[in-house]
Amino acid sequence: MHLKKLGERMRARVLLAGWMAGITLGALAQEVPLRDTPQGKLFGTEAFAVRFDPRTGWAGEVLCDGQTVVKAPATRQAFDLRQDAGWVTGDGSNIQGLGVERLAPDAVKSRMRVGDWAVDACVQLFPQERMLRRWFEITWLGSEAAKIKGFWFQGGVLTLGEGGGYFYPAHYPPRRTAAKELSPGRRTHSGRSPYPLIGETGQGWSAVWVTDELPTYS
Repeated sequence: MHLKKLGERMRARVLLAGWMAGITLGALAQEVPLRDTPQGKLFGTEAFAVRFDPRTGWAGEVLCDGQTVVKAPATRQAFDLRQDAGWVTGDGSNIQGLGVERLAPDAVKSRMRVGDWAVDACVQLFPQERMLRRWFEITWLGSEAAKIKGFWFQGGVLTLGEGGGYFYPAHYPPRRTAAKELSPGRRTHSGRSPYPLIGETGQGWSAVWVTDELPTYS
């Protein structure tokens, strides 16, 4: 995910995020602050940071210049995985946050547990670029063999003002959808990885999401 304030020069970046994506942690990266706040642990700088839900450990809130630009999901069900014929998190109340650990100067791991599944959500931050990268490590802890048949997560909520909208570059013909065209229950999807999505709040901020589902060996 990459956020920018409109009017700044856009830099060409390769954004990778998603399930089981590999990562190379920069040995020369400066240490990004990780500190406690009344609302949960905050990872980042004044320019760019994410906040972890103290109940689930999910990093849903994204702040720029101290202002919340991407809000945390309203539900505790920030992710779900399908085991055999059913989904395991229900309404999210059984997702247990086990703490946040530092992986590298610019990356942390939030450990979560739901049933016999351990889900580690890893976040790498690039504060100067206002960019973050997520990947997941999912471990089955049960005694019998099990298989994941699906996995999804929600990164947060970007609120669109009257002049806001979103754009799916993968759609043809390309078309921007204005906020005033949205209606309750409307869904839009992109057919294949990397699923690029551009959102504009109409209040000076834009965000880019890219999800890479390719395994590291492909």
